[in-house]
Amino acid sequence: MECEDSEKLISCKDRSLYVYNLGLALLGTNNSEGAFECLVEAARHFPNNPRIWLHLAECCVKKCCSEEAQQYTVKKLGSGPHTRVLLSKEIKARYSTSGESFAIPSLSLEFAALCLRNAMTLLPNQEPPADVTASLIQVPPGIPITWKQRSELKNSALVLQSYVLLHLQDPLAALVSANELLAQPDASSSHKAWAHIYAAEALINLDRIADAVEHLHPPTIHDLVSVLPYQMRDMIAVSVWAKAAVCHILRGDLVTAKKILLQINSPKVLPLQMYLEICTGNIDNCHTILRKIRYTNPSIQ
Repeated sequence: MECEDSEKLISCKDRSLYVYNLGLALLGTNNSEGAFECLVEAARHFPNNPRIWLHLAECCVKKCCSEEAQQYTVKKLGSGPHTRVLLSKEIKARYSTSGESFAIPSLSLEFAALCLRNAMTLLPNQEPPADVTASLIQVPPGIPITWKQRSELKNSALVLQSYVLLHLQDPLAALVSANELLAQPDASSSHKAWAHIYAAEALINLDRIADAVEHLHPPTIHDLVSVLPYQMRDMIAVSVWAKAAVCHILRGDLVTAKKILLQINSPKVLPLQMYLEICTGNIDNCHTILRKIRYTNPSIQ
């Protein structure tokens, strides 16, 4: 596209293929904005390909839910013995009030939700064929996918859908997507593990703590993650234990919550640890944790 003959690509009959492949390459290198532009163009040529809609949603999630997009802010209120420290994430408005349609392509979670609905529509529920390796669904410009590939694609869409709906502060819909995935007999261990985590978070938001605890049952999660790579196991473990600590906090059991958090070696739980220290009156520990948060988040003043 940068060579002297790049203008030929504009009128090339295979332009859509080049743009689609370039979008996948850019997505693989975490260039969500470049990938999004390419995949939007590819979607106009191949609107019946559920993979393209799933990748478009992935672009939106990478852009909107990255660590860089979610910075902490620290505010001090009062003075002297009445000083209060407020630590929070900057939360942007989830739904636009400008009257613009969410159907207009944009790197937003609302558009991601729309893309995932398109993908799910193109992957309808049906009985598995006798030969699960036979071609089943047309996905131009690629070759038709089999029943197994269709199931993997749908499960990926369900997991991402639950995650997006949680960020859009729609826990009930997120719970429906997570439970639908858990009901799939051919869901992978990693998909099921994340579905349990998202279901638990949705139930916490719905104030159904007892039900949330059931999704965080240690033996269940251990059986699912035991076959996964080490890095994935570590990510899931941090999420599970953090959610378990939140459940104990909401039940008023701060001692157990603190014991759980002390087992997690991750900067992601530092704000939760700071909250517990504030609740128990350990101001000195609060300052120590605040220094750690500032060290891991240089943007905090």
